[in-house]
Amino acid sequence: MQKSATDGKGTMGWCHGFKLHFICNDRGEIIMFCLTGANVDDRDPKVWAVLGKRIYGKLFADRGYISPNLFDALFADGVIWSLESGTT
Repeated sequence: MQKSATDGKGTMGWCHGFKLHFICNDRGEIIMFCLTGANVDDRDPKVWAVLGKRIYGKLFADRGYISPNLFDALFADGVIWSLESGTT
Protein backbone atom coordinates (compact mmCIF):
# COMPACT_ATOMS: atom_id res chain seq x y z
CA MET A 1 0.00 0.00 0.00
CA GLN A 2 1.32 3.42 -0.97
CA LYS A 3 1.67 6.05 1.74
CA SER A 4 -0.84 8.86 1.36
CA ALA A 5 0.02 11.19 4.24
CA THR A 6 2.67 13.81 3.55
CA ASP A 7 4.78 16.31 5.48
CA GLY A 8 3.97 19.98 5.09
CA LYS A 9 4.84 23.31 6.66
CA GLY A 10 2.21 25.96 7.26
CA THR A 11 1.70 28.99 9.45
CA MET A 12 1.37 26.74 12.51
CA GLY A 13 4.63 24.86 11.80
CA TRP A 14 5.33 21.39 10.47
CA CYS A 15 2.70 18.68 10.32
CA HIS A 16 2.30 15.18 8.91
CA GLY A 17 -0.96 14.01 7.44
CA PHE A 18 -3.75 15.66 5.52
CA LYS A 19 -5.61 18.97 5.19
CA LEU A 20 -9.38 19.20 5.01
CA HIS A 21 -10.70 22.16 3.01
CA PHE A 22 -14.43 22.75 3.05
CA ILE A 23 -17.10 25.23 2.02
CA CYS A 24 -20.14 25.86 4.24
CA ASN A 25 -23.34 27.67 3.43
CA ASP A 26 -24.89 30.39 5.59
CA ARG A 27 -26.45 27.73 7.86
CA GLY A 28 -23.09 26.07 8.55
CA GLU A 29 -23.84 23.04 6.39
CA ILE A 30 -20.87 21.63 4.46
CA ILE A 31 -21.64 21.83 0.75
CA MET A 32 -18.23 20.86 -0.67
CA PHE A 33 -14.98 19.47 0.69
CA CYS A 34 -11.54 18.47 -0.53
CA LEU A 35 -8.94 16.34 1.28
CA THR A 36 -5.30 16.94 0.32
CA GLY A 37 -1.87 15.96 1.56
CA ALA A 38 -0.28 18.29 4.11
CA ASN A 39 2.22 19.50 1.48
CA VAL A 40 -0.42 20.87 -0.94
CA ASP A 41 -0.67 24.67 -1.08
CA ASP A 42 -4.07 26.03 -0.01
CA ARG A 43 -4.12 28.18 -3.16
CA ASP A 44 -3.45 25.24 -5.49
CA PRO A 45 -5.68 25.52 -8.59
CA LYS A 46 -6.58 21.81 -8.32
CA VAL A 47 -8.02 22.37 -4.83
CA TRP A 48 -10.11 25.30 -6.02
CA ALA A 49 -11.21 23.41 -9.13
CA VAL A 50 -12.98 21.05 -6.71
CA LEU A 51 -14.16 23.63 -4.18
CA GLY A 52 -15.17 26.22 -6.76
CA LYS A 53 -17.78 24.06 -8.47
CA ARG A 54 -20.52 25.11 -6.06
CA ILE A 55 -19.38 28.55 -4.94
CA TYR A 56 -21.60 31.53 -5.66
CA GLY A 57 -22.37 34.76 -3.87
CA LYS A 58 -20.00 35.77 -1.07
CA LEU A 59 -16.97 33.83 0.15
CA PHE A 60 -15.41 34.48 3.56
CA ALA A 61 -11.88 33.13 3.90
CA ASP A 62 -8.54 33.59 5.58
CA ARG A 63 -6.05 35.69 3.58
CA GLY A 64 -3.88 32.60 3.16
CA TYR A 65 -6.41 31.16 0.72
CA ILE A 66 -6.21 33.92 -1.89
CA SER A 67 -3.74 34.62 -4.65
CA PRO A 68 -4.16 37.29 -7.34
CA ASN A 69 -4.91 34.69 -10.03
CA LEU A 70 -7.44 32.85 -7.86
CA PHE A 71 -9.14 36.12 -6.89
CA ASP A 72 -9.47 37.11 -10.56
CA ALA A 73 -10.80 33.69 -11.60
CA LEU A 74 -13.48 33.54 -8.89
CA PHE A 75 -14.38 37.22 -9.27
CA ALA A 76 -14.99 36.57 -12.98
CA ASP A 77 -17.45 33.84 -11.90
CA GLY A 78 -19.30 36.32 -9.67
CA VAL A 79 -17.78 35.28 -6.32
CA ILE A 80 -17.13 38.19 -3.94
CA TRP A 81 -14.35 37.69 -1.37
CA SER A 82 -14.36 38.96 2.21
CA LEU A 83 -10.91 38.34 3.64
CA GLU A 84 -9.98 37.87 7.27
CA SER A 85 -6.46 38.54 8.52
CA GLY A 86 -6.39 35.32 10.56
CA THR A 87 -7.59 33.88 13.81
CA THR A 88 -6.15 34.31 17.26
